[in-house]
Amino acid sequence: MRGNTGEIMQHSDQPYIELDRARKAIEDMRQAGSLEDLEEHWKEYLRRLERVWNKAENHFRKSPKWDSWHGPFKTLRRKDSMLAYLVNARGADEHTVSEITERHGERVTISPGLSGRAQIRSLRFGSNGEITKLDVEGDTVVEFHPARVRLLPITNRGVIYPVPTEHLSERIDPDNLLDVAARGLAFYTDLLNKAEAFFIQPAHPKR
Repeated sequence: MRGNTGEIMQHSDQPYIELDRARKAIEDMRQAGSLEDLEEHWKEYLRRLERVWNKAENHFRKSPKWDSWHGPFKTLRRKDSMLAYLVNARGADEHTVSEITERHGERVTISPGLSGRAQIRSLRFGSNGEITKLDVEGDTVVEFHPARVRLLPITNRGVIYPVPTEHLSERIDPDNLLDVAARGLAFYTDLLNKAEAFFIQPAHPKR
């Protein structure tokens, strides 16, 4: 098939295969039965997402217009804090011994409310860590914090990448790994679909 560039290019399934594997890793994260499993699925997601880029670049660079066309995406991978973090978290995991995540178990916090005054008279927990008895005097706020995996700042090739709080000028919650992963997947899905539309006609059906 001949694309908009005038060069004959064929569709390749390889970038989309990696995209599907990244999508499956997100689903595995959603269904993870332990924090250890969640961490492993997150790392698998990072590996597959980076392979989407590598496979796309390997295929579409056959066109002499690839270098200029993919410039904006390449810039975002470097300058967007979330995308740069994903790229380099994978690099840190593959090439260093540093941890890229940390686990936090379930916990309960009890603190004074608006009055700033409270006294706990009696507190009892059940076998699963739940509060079964709480007798307090004053204004008290009880908060339950579920178990979770949190991202850590990473260092890759001597550069420090902080935990991202923004993506494409929108605020994100870095503690919500599923949301971060979904946003990364959306970016690379958009990249592949736009590349297909530009370099290959008719465009391959969108995923």
